[in-house]
Amino acid sequence: MSTGLQRIWPKHKVLISTIIGAIVVILASLIVAGRSSKAIQAAPRPLDVEVARVEQRDVPVYSEWIGTTDGMVNADIKAQVTGYLLRQDYKEGSFVRKGQLLFEIDPRPFQAARDQANGQVAQFQGQLEQANSQVTQAEAQVAQANSQILQSQAQLAQAQANQIKTQLDVNKYAPLAEQKAVTQQDLDNAVQANVVAKAQVEAARAGVETARAQLRAANAQIGTAKAAIATAKGQIENAKATVMTAELNLGFTRIISPIDGIAGIAQAQVGNLISTTSAPLTTVSTVDPIKVFSPSASSSI
Repeated sequence: MSTGLQRIWPKHKVLISTIIGAIVVILASLIVAGRSSKAIQAAPRPLDVEVARVEQRDVPVYSEWIGTTDGMVNADIKAQVTGYLLRQDYKEGSFVRKGQLLFEIDPRPFQAARDQANGQVAQFQGQLEQANSQVTQAEAQVAQANSQILQSQAQLAQAQANQIKTQLDVNKYAPLAEQKAVTQQDLDNAVQANVVAKAQVEAARAGVETARAQLRAANAQIGTAKAAIATAKGQIENAKATVMTAELNLGFTRIISPIDGIAGIAQAQVGNLISTTSAPLTTVSTVDPIKVFSPSASSSI
């Protein structure tokens, strides 16, 4: 029995060895075939080559940075008069136009100052009209005094002529009276007429002096009235300047934007007392164009 098994086992051993060898050959063939196919698939395809003509020109250079934007113009809005802040007329962070109302200061004190200045102008204009009227009256008095002088001088000339005549009569009657050629009454009448004529001459001279005094007084009144006119004119100019200043200050109670831009946060509240030395009420910044600052860039854009 054992001898039979020993005869069969070598045959089986040969068959198994043959099968194993066949399997090894098949596996080797498959590996070689796989490697050859991979080598064929991995072969690169020819590259596409694009040909372009060389051309020299300027090209934009782009860069990217992290930065901070800032307006080209940042206008600080400050008060130009002192007063209580009445209202805020814009929304913080909104876009405002040039001339748009931002804040308003209580205008009543400035309106009162303007009205007072206008009252002074009217008062001084009344004084000017009064002085002009005085000049007109004084000029009329000057004309009247000149006329009176001429009239008094004419009366003086007539009185002097009459006195010369009466003096001649006295000179004529005096020797005749000594010779009894005329009566004493005739001589006395001539003497009396001469005395009257002399008195008339003195009265006429006094009239001339009175008229001249009136002329001097009228001229003095003209000088005084003209001085009053000059004073009133100067006061009117000063009052008008005060009116202009008051109107300017009244206009400053309306704080407007000087530029187009974004209005910032208000730095004062309604009811605060604002003055010319106070901090800016807000800032308006332009947005077109703007500046960009970047710490990583070499300079601002």
